[in-house]
Amino acid sequence: MMSVNRKIKSGIVFAIALSLLCLGTSAQQNKFRYRADVTTIDSTGVYKIWLDPKFVADCASRGLLDIRLTDENGNFTAFSVMEALPEENRVSFTPFPEIKQDDANSTKTVFIADATSAGRINKLWLTFKNTAVSRQANLSGSDDLKHWFAIKEDIDLQGADDGKNPEYEYALNFPTSKYRYYKVAINNKKRDPIKIVRSGIYTSSAERMVRPIATFKTAIMPGKKQTSYVVDLNDDYYISGLRLNIASPKYYDRTISIYDVGHQPEELLYSGQISSSGADMVPCVGKTSRLRLEIINGDDKALDIRDITAFDLKRYAIAYLEKGRKYYILTGNAAAQAPSYDLSFLHSKPITEFPVIRHSAIYKNPVFGVAIIPVARNYTPYIWAALVAVLIVLGLLTWRMVKELNTKRGN
Repeated sequence: MMSVNRKIKSGIVFAIALSLLCLGTSAQQNKFRYRADVTTIDSTGVYKIWLDPKFVADCASRGLLDIRLTDENGNFTAFSVMEALPEENRVSFTPFPEIKQDDANSTKTVFIADATSAGRINKLWLTFKNTAVSRQANLSGSDDLKHWFAIKEDIDLQGADDGKNPEYEYALNFPTSKYRYYKVAINNKKRDPIKIVRSGIYTSSAERMVRPIATFKTAIMPGKKQTSYVVDLNDDYYISGLRLNIASPKYYDRTISIYDVGHQPEELLYSGQISSSGADMVPCVGKTSRLRLEIINGDDKALDIRDITAFDLKRYAIAYLEKGRKYYILTGNAAAQAPSYDLSFLHSKPITEFPVIRHSAIYKNPVFGVAIIPVARNYTPYIWAALVAVLIVLGLLTWRMVKELNTKRGN
């Protein structure tokens, strides 16, 4: 009998405590529409949680103020959202595959590079076997390996320096071009050829800070002097730039204005020039689901834009996470204000040295919209007093029950 009563009392205490805990947890999380699970970590430390573009798109705040990080108990955890920072003095080499073609002309060294992934470039790095001879080269481009177009001619190639390596690199500089294939033809002057080992380009860490969101088709609204292009992003993405795939004309210089028309009133995001010899990406910063591009043509032919790719900077939620804990990130609360946390953990070491982890696909928050009864006053002390009173009453009742049972057994 004593064991049963103890179980009853323990059950009552557990139920009340659990109800209070669930009430507090739901009260913190029920206003956030979406949630994603953070990857489980194997050691305690500071981590950069990579924020997927889809997660950022579902943020209700255009300033991303409604992002929150919680643990498995529903407690908010300190964090800071940061854009990717350039890593100092760090570059990477992107090699271009070599395309082999039969060439009976032994008087030339011909090297064809497949630059499919490069986009617009104005420099090509070549690695040669060491040589101390002088040669001249011609550079041409093609999109089909059949029709070649001159880019730069009579390029003087320098020989190797006095370094100890058996190879050396040489950079071909030329006007900004966008071909799939680049051909380097070196005139050997009926002498022995020189050997090209590889080709490619170097990219800085700053260039790797951006990530493509998606490529979108455009709807065209032609006018007399200008053309409008409407881009539907299919979600409320945060973008930092656009890359226009312009098929023709080959040479152009036009005025462009980009508007956010996914929100009212519409907002001008960028106004400036685009040209065939200019930058590859048009700056355009905003969080929107729909854009309108206005390009002034004058009396010239409208640009043939095949597609448009939107880009965004990489973003991370940086936080101190403990091993064995489960963490979630929340978003989707338009009324949320910017949180204020102690972020001293950010200074524990350089931000670029924090390991990167990911989160799961975003899904609906299970406690979103759960009704919480508003409390006009803080009744917590009264609740605990009532709980203590209940426990005392249960103890007295149990004591009387046991006493009566013992009296009956004695008789």
